Amino acid sequence: MYTYTYTNNINTIIVIKENEIIELLENVGLTRNQALVYFTLIKSGMKGNIVRELDHALDIKRTNIYPILSELIDLGCVKEGGQAEKSKNATIFIAIDPVEFLEHLIQTKHNEINRLLEIKKRHSTSLQTIFKKGIEVKLNEIDSSLQPYFIPLIDSGWKIQSYIERKELALFNYQVYDCLLRAPNAKYLKDCSFHLFIFDYNIERDKNALEFFTQGLKRKTKEMKSYFYDIKQI
Repeated sequence: MYTYTYTNNINTIIVIKENEIIELLENVGLTRNQALVYFTLIKSGMKGNIVRELDHALDIKRTNIYPILSELIDLGCVKEGGQAEKSKNATIFIAIDPVEFLEHLIQTKHNEINRLLEIKKRHSTSLQTIFKKGIEVKLNEIDSSLQPYFIPLIDSGWKIQSYIERKELALFNYQVYDCLLRAPNAKYLKDCSFHLFIFDYNIERDKNALEFFTQGLKRKTKEMKSYFYDIKQI
């Protein structure tokens, strides 16, 4: 690693090693490899580098340099600078001025802090209430297909604590509603899960689907058996 010596604006001689610069770039949020690529481009100034030159200068596989450059462009610290005619029109990559990049980071952090302050202002009270007292979902807030199942439970004092609707497309086309209910008079397990699966076809004729969901139920039952109490069978 090289050592760089320069004089700052108060005529103090500063000596900094290359690995310390890499660490500084890591401290502002870059990964190790991002910092290495960015600093190599900084050293090339406005001339920039093509990927082949970066490959020669760094101990990073060329196939990994391309996505790193793409990440650095998204972060705002690298830009494309045209094509190198002597290298089969390979794209030239140029570092954004470090001061400009740092100013960009500072502004980004300011924006993030402002968003957090706005979230705190608007939602902290409701989030703290949920944290201390939990949450209750009203019957009219859930899908109408679930309401007939829940009406007698709610009439008996049960509470709906969470409600999630999602659509699965990976293996079988279906919708699933995940709900967590709290039983008022349970002695051992007050939190109860309720899941409703709605398929767009007759699942009873699909042996693969039935096997998939049966195995899932068995797996969940075993988890409950080991975590809560003895369940002999489904």
